[in-house]
Amino acid sequence: MKKGEKNNNFKHGLTKTKIWYIWCSMKGRCNNPNNKDYKRYGGRGIKYDKKWEDFLGFYSDMGETYKDGLELDRIDNNGNYCKENCRWTTRKTQNRNSSNCRYYKGKCISEWCEELGLNYSTVRSRINQSKWSIKKALNLI
Repeated sequence: MKKGEKNNNFKHGLTKTKIWYIWCSMKGRCNNPNNKDYKRYGGRGIKYDKKWEDFLGFYSDMGETYKDGLELDRIDNNGNYCKENCRWTTRKTQNRNSSNCRYYKGKCISEWCEELGLNYSTVRSRINQSKWSIKKALNLI
C-alpha cells in the first residue's frame, strides 16, 4: 500500500465486543422491519446520526464514555440516536426513562416502590388489573 492510501481492510479490533453489539442492535431497531423492536423505533421514525452508519463514527462519539454494564439510552425518547441525545446508563435508569414508565409526583412508580419497600409487580398489578389509583396502589391513602 502506498503512503496516504486508505486501507479498507483495516479492522478496528472491536468487532464482537459489547459496544459493537450495542451499535448493531441500535441499527437493527431503526432499520430492520423484521427486528422485534422495530415498531417502537424505526417504525415510529427513530433514526440515528448518519455518522453512526459506520461503527467508527459511533465509537468516536460514544466510545470514550462507555463502560461495561452500561446501556445506550436516548435522553428524549422521541428523539433520534445522536451524540447530543444519547448517554450511557444502567438498565435501571434506562427503564425509568422509557416511554411507558408511569409517574406519580415526579417519580417513576418503580422509584416509589423502592423507597416504600413495596413489590413493583404487586403495585403494577393493582394499577393495571385492579384499576386502583396510583396513590392507593402505593398505600399512600
